[in-house]
Amino acid sequence: MANGSRGISLPVVVAMTVAVGLVSVGGGAGYLLAQTTQDSANASELPVPDVSLPADKAERRLYEAPVGLEGLIDSVTASTMVLRCGQDDEGTAVVLDLDPLGGAPGATVVTNHHVVENCLKNKSVRILYGGHRLKGQVTTWDKKRDLAVLNVADLKAPALPVSSHAQPGEWVLAVGTPQGYANSVSVGVVSAVVPKENTVSTDAVVGPGSSGGPLVNAAGEVIGINTAVWEDATAITLATQVEALCIEVVECRD
Repeated sequence: MANGSRGISLPVVVAMTVAVGLVSVGGGAGYLLAQTTQDSANASELPVPDVSLPADKAERRLYEAPVGLEGLIDSVTASTMVLRCGQDDEGTAVVLDLDPLGGAPGATVVTNHHVVENCLKNKSVRILYGGHRLKGQVTTWDKKRDLAVLNVADLKAPALPVSSHAQPGEWVLAVGTPQGYANSVSVGVVSAVVPKENTVSTDAVVGPGSSGGPLVNAAGEVIGINTAVWEDATAITLATQVEALCIEVVECRD
């Protein structure tokens, strides 16, 4: 995914290329729930397959849309904003509960490296949130995984929780700013997960300007930052898992 000026089909970062090769073989994965029926007296003698989800998944119901979808959308969009770098570059950013990456007062905001790449000289970007125009400061970045962390001192927005858990078949919500339409949403499922590359692929549809937006599960946790779409495939969006951020790296390098 790219920002509004470059179009959605920018070359995918190195960390993404392996993931695309796995999307085609992993897209069919997921939970297959079986159902037994009793149509004869002997049916009760047949073994009953265990189709229950693990306890943690059963409680959070990650494989189906939440009942209060409107509430989830309100929660996620309240933490999502439009980010502009220069005159034309536009993308999306999200406030995350990542205190270890902060240290300065204000909100810890995450987006894509390619969204802020042209502003790294002075490290200053513009934030549009709730009708307010704010300034953000790029604090660190990971060019290889196409991620960047900002501090927005005057931003008062709730931070979304993050999760390192993602499984094929899980329901997801993507939020972004395609073609300038802030807080646009789309839904889908996780198609594949490549832990080695910290990559999640999904069929949730996104558009130019949605780079840096959150990919959220049914529990309202951010499982990835939407990064790119594969131009030669149909409805494959790539997101970088949040743990790919250089949390333990003192200085990120290009």
